[in-house]
Amino acid sequence: MERIRLAFIEKLAGHALTFVRLCREIEAGQAPRDALREMQLLAHRMYGVAGSVGLPEVGETLRQIETKVQFGLRRNHDTQKILRTVRPHVVNLGRITQAYRYGPR
Repeated sequence: MERIRLAFIEKLAGHALTFVRLCREIEAGQAPRDALREMQLLAHRMYGVAGSVGLPEVGETLRQIETKVQFGLRRNHDTQKILRTVRPHVVNLGRITQAYRYGPR
């Protein structure tokens, strides 16, 4: 199980960068709704796995990302408004990922 957990943490690092890239695309207005949908789908896929490998804080952060994007899209909110609600969770995901990969600093 520990091997699976470590593999997930490594994948998480790449996905955290994907979330940052998607935030930048949304901010720049580059197909922002498509980027939000991609963000939601990625968060959804990773959310369940995080809990299964014993990373509840990661799972909760991913759930927040998924939920906030989904809420904003369903209500047809402005993409920049959605981004403002999601970005703190993306930043938190990056911090958590670094902590799991490299330990406390």
